[in-house]
Amino acid sequence: MGLGKTIQTICLLAAIKEGRLTAARGVRGPHLVVMPTSLLFNWEQELARFAPDIRVHIYSGSERSLDAKDGDVVLTTYGIARRDIEPLEQMPFHVIVFDEAQAVKNILADTTGAVRRLKGRFKIALTGTPLENHLGENFSVIALCVPGLLGE
Repeated sequence: MGLGKTIQTICLLAAIKEGRLTAARGVRGPHLVVMPTSLLFNWEQELARFAPDIRVHIYSGSERSLDAKDGDVVLTTYGIARRDIEPLEQMPFHVIVFDEAQAVKNILADTTGAVRRLKGRFKIALTGTPLENHLGENFSVIALCVPGLLGE
């Protein structure tokens, strides 16, 4: 949508890697970015362009493995996250980014249920379309990042 959400998020991840955020110092684990399949290449390119010191791991394809280290960024899709939620939920992530988070606006959908099981110290939902049909969609996106904030 051209609002700069991707570059702002990359700046945050780069600041964490460089130790510029006091709240993030000493926190361990890779970061995870979950997105629609069509954005995988874009995220990979933008990270290489704006944060070349961050190692990027693509968790996609038939030979995928979780071999990321502290400060690395793992890129995956909502479909892969749904299918591979068991190994993904075992890995503690530092920051989890949900790009185009309207993809998980249906609180009853399998994909939404799967990504809600991911464990991260901090979660970010990026969307230019938080609400399309009813307030429950907004609730689902907010509850993904801050469970319990809006109640049950």
